[in-house]
This record gives sequence, structure tokens and C-alpha cells, in this order.
Amino acid sequence: MVKHYDTSVELCGVKLTNPVIPASGTFGFGREFAEYYDLDCLGAISFKGTTRDARFGNPTPRIAECTSGLINSVGLQNPGIDQVIAEELPHLRTIFHNPIVANISGFSLEEYEECCAKIDKEEQVEIIEVNVSCPNVHNGGMSFGTQPESAAEVTCRVKAVTTKPVFIKLSPNVTDIVAIARACEDAGADGICLINTLLGMRIDTMRRKPVIANKMGGFSGDAIFPVAVRMVYQVAKACSIPVIGCGGVESASDVIEMMMAGATAVQVGAANLKDPYACKRIIEELTAEMEKLGIAIRKPIGPENYGIIHWINETFGPHWAGEAENSFFNSPKTIWIAERGGKMLGFACIDATVKGFFGPTGVDEKEQRAHGKDGGQRQNAGS
Repeated sequence: MVKHYDTSVELCGVKLTNPVIPASGTFGFGREFAEYYDLDCLGAISFKGTTRDARFGNPTPRIAECTSGLINSVGLQNPGIDQVIAEELPHLRTIFHNPIVANISGFSLEEYEECCAKIDKEEQVEIIEVNVSCPNVHNGGMSFGTQPESAAEVTCRVKAVTTKPVFIKLSPNVTDIVAIARACEDAGADGICLINTLLGMRIDTMRRKPVIANKMGGFSGDAIFPVAVRMVYQVAKACSIPVIGCGGVESASDVIEMMMAGATAVQVGAANLKDPYACKRIIEELTAEMEKLGIAIRKPIGPENYGIIHWINETFGPHWAGEAENSFFNSPKTIWIAERGGKMLGFACIDATVKGFFGPTGVDEKEQRAHGKDGGQRQNAGS
């Protein structure tokens, strides 16, 4: 049995020590959680959704507990982009030293541009995550993320003013998530993050009124996990850019399942609100879960090179084998393999053909089906 488990992942050239990221809106700017544990155990942090102007948020009550989840209508409460840069980021640098994912929201194309251009200049921020679930105030309040054209327009405008990888965070409240993801990819997105919350509502039967002042809000928690896995699988299969999976993740097993669906990294959201140690616990349990499943992820050693290339050729074809072979000649090697019980399960490469390019990568469909998972072959590319 392989004793060393490499849990590191790469998102468009940004290396994370593990794939676990607290999701925006459930972790603030890390201040409160730093009192519980050393935040440097996290792969990255996606900080609270930030807009151009400070926002107090929606009227209260704005939280409603549900079976297997909760509904929130906080309303993007945040201090505004200038305050985040002036105060929150400097403090975050003192308690966290790994990559920062900046979650940016906007109510117009101009607001997205302005906020992303400003945050792009911050050294500690390595990935920009653009939330397109916000209503467009210039288009009757319709969310930017509900149509491929509007999501693509946000992507295009943000990419024009930034230099860092841009991930578009998609809403599940749409008819065709794949069409929207593809539109974002075609517009220049470096990656996709999904899913955001589902639209939900609760009614207080005693008062005969909605529990939440805003009537409806975002439903999150473990109840939405199967929806998230399905959408991650569909988008990862259809697109050639990395996917960050989120929605209902509560355990190390959930992280592995999400990655088997095609995610490169995984965000943990509502679980942080129930248990402040959730992310730390999941990270600590990850290698044990991999061992239980008999899965090891590691770099190959010299004598294995020919056998691995032969396996890739037989499983995925000569084109992928030829590209993967290039990874063996990089120093250090830039290919990782996944094994189950000593048998090859999958592989992933970076810098195989172009610097910063993630791919080819693939998982043996026959092996996944044999262990009860519906799998696929795909190639991811990041810039």
C-alpha cells in the first residue's frame, strides 16, 4: 500500500496544498475562524462576496433553517471593495498565507469591471471568482447568470481588465447549465465554479407569512449535494477548463465524490455555519478516506514510466499518451497517477505541452463503473 498521499491540486497554475476551500459567504474574511484553528491548513480561502459599495444587506429575518440545510437572504452584506483592500486583506495576510480567491459581485457590467480591476492588483489574491447570480439593474433585475449571453458578457468585460485566472461562479437556477458554462469558456473564463445556492422558501404556518423578510432566499446544505454533483459532472464533461465544485459538501467522502465527478478543487459552504471546524476536519479525514477507498495519488517513479504511458495509450489513445509523455521530461515531473489497490485508476498532467496548461487528465471509465461510479474521460485546460 502506498503510504504517501499527495492531496495537492493546481488551478490554472495556482498550487493548493489540498483541494478544500471555504466557500464565499460562509467564512467571512477568516477572522472568526482563525480563533478556532490555524487557517494555513486550508488549500485556499474564497472571501466574502464583495461589491463596489458597502452593503448592509437585506432586512431581517434573513435566515431560515430547513431539514438538511438552510435558506439565507443575507443580501451580499460587505464593507465594499475599497475597505476590503484597505483593511480586510492586510489582516487576512497576517492569519493566512496560502492563495486567496476573491469573490466579486456586481449589479452592472461597469461594477464588475471596476471591482475586478482593483482586486487584480492585490498580490495575495491569486484567483478572481465572479458571482454572476446578481440581478442586472439595467436589465429589469434579471440575474447575469441566467442566460449564456449575459454570463459571457460579464466574463468578457472582466477578462479585459484582469491578468489573474478568472473563475465564473454559476447559479443552478437555470434551464441549461452546460450552455452557460460553455458561453463563459468561449468568452475567456479560466475556470468555472458551481453551484451557487438553489432558490428556496419557507412559510411560518403560525404567522401565515414567509419566514424570511425577503420571502425567498438561497437554499444550501447537504440536501443540494446530488444536484451539485450532477451539474459539476455535466460541466466538467462539456468544458475544457477546470471546475471548482461546491454545494452540500460536508465530508471527505463528499470531496472525493465531487472530484470523481470532475472537480479539480472543492468548496465547503453551509457546513462551516454548523461546525466551525468543518474544513479542518474534512482535510484531516481526506487521506484516511483515500486509504479506505484504496486510492493513492502520487508521482510515478522512474521504472514505471513505460508502463504508465502504455496504459494511457491503451485506455485513452496515442494522442493523450504522447502529450502525457512530455510530463516525464519536466524537472520535476509534472504528472500524477491515481491507483486503487495497486491498479491504475487515472492520471493528470500539467505543463505537458504548454506552460500553465492543465491536461491531459483522465479516469478509467471501466474502473469507475466497477466500483459503482459513473465516470468519464475528459481533458482539462487552464491558463
